[in-house]
Order: sequence, then structure tokens, then C-alpha cells
Amino acid sequence: QDMVGQPLQHVADIDHQRTRWRIDRQPAAIAVEHFQSTFLGAQPEEAVADLLQKSDLLVLPSFAEGVPVVLMEAMATGLPVIASRIAGIPELVRDGENGFLIPAGDTRSLIDAIDRLLADPALRQQMGQAGRATVLADFAIDSEARRLAALFSAHVTTG
Repeated sequence: QDMVGQPLQHVADIDHQRTRWRIDRQPAAIAVEHFQSTFLGAQPEEAVADLLQKSDLLVLPSFAEGVPVVLMEAMATGLPVIASRIAGIPELVRDGENGFLIPAGDTRSLIDAIDRLLADPALRQQMGQAGRATVLADFAIDSEARRLAALFSAHVTTG
């Protein structure tokens, strides 16, 4: 989300060439300069799924999140992700394995992670597959239901 809380969609079409990022600009200026940016607002599930299918990666730099559903959706789709190392995000994203975690507000780390994934299709595929496996193993509804049932069973007393 941008500074005023509006959801952003950055479509990375960089003339199919590796772009040299400039660190001397704010992230919003970088997005405007290097990406076609469209403010989409709230979207239905089908539109989000379609956008994820057409994407190469998902980037979620933030200062405040829990465990964002959009990260789970992207990872389930097989997209590599880049997200801030805050709150519950490290429960989902394992740095260097199924995505990259960056310090919140660290523009240089964000740019380096984006640059690395854009330059390496094999790494994008490897991280995307690992992310999908993580979501299916640890966050799928059936495995979560079993975990909750085991928790409840362990704390139920018979009368």
C-alpha cells in the first residue's frame, strides 16, 4: 500500500532488459520511473487470481502487517515473494528459501531483492515452488483444521 493507504499494482514491464535502479530516490519515485503503476483499489477474488497468474513476483514492503493473505495467495500461485521482516511475515516467508525478507524501510535491500529475482528466472521458479510447498504444507485449510482439532483435544477435559 502507498503512503495514503491505497492499494498499488505495479506491472513490471521494463523493456525486457535489466534495469539499474537508482538508490537516491524514494520507493514511490522508483515505481513511477521503472514501472507502469495503476491504482486498482479493491478487487474481486477472480481479478486478484488473474493478476497473480500474470505476475513474475510479489513485493510487499510494509511497516505493519500480521500474516498477509496476499502473501499466501501469491505463494500458493507459485510466485516468489519479497516482504518486510515484520510481525508474522517470517512465519510464512523463509528468507532465501521461499522468498526474501527485507528490513522495513530499507530501500537498498528492497531494490537488491527485486533486482536479483528479475535477473534470475531459475531462482524465481525455485522460490516460487518452495513457497507453494510451504503454503500447502503449513497453511492449507485441512492441515490447519487438524492442528486446531489437536489443540482443542489436548485442552478438553472430560466430566
